[in-house]
Amino acid sequence: MCDCIKKIGYSKSLLCFIINKGLLIRFCTFLPRHLTEQAERSLQDAQKHLSRRESDLEISSDHIHQLEVRIADLQHTSLADQDEIRRLRNTIASLDQEKDNLAMGVDEKTERIVTLEQDLSVKVLHESMTVSLG
Repeated sequence: MCDCIKKIGYSKSLLCFIINKGLLIRFCTFLPRHLTEQAERSLQDAQKHLSRRESDLEISSDHIHQLEVRIADLQHTSLADQDEIRRLRNTIASLDQEKDNLAMGVDEKTERIVTLEQDLSVKVLHESMTVSLG
């Protein structure tokens, strides 16, 4: 009977060894597959993240290009505005000169009118004195 118990113990140990060996084999085949799947998921996540970043970069590049075009337009407009300001300042200076000339002309004419009125007053007064005396 002792021999039978030893055989049963041995069989039990052998059975445990075989079960453990089967689990180990399954684990050894599962682990690489699991790691491969996990690596593939990580790669897909990284590719999605990279794709989003590339899309963001493209959008930012387009926005930068639009801003550069806008800056160029504004610079062109600014130069045109500066030219217009220069022309307007020249026109204002010319109009100021013309205004000053016209004001001097008006002053001269006003002085002449005053002188003529005074001369006329003197003549009228002289004639009225001559008529009164005469």
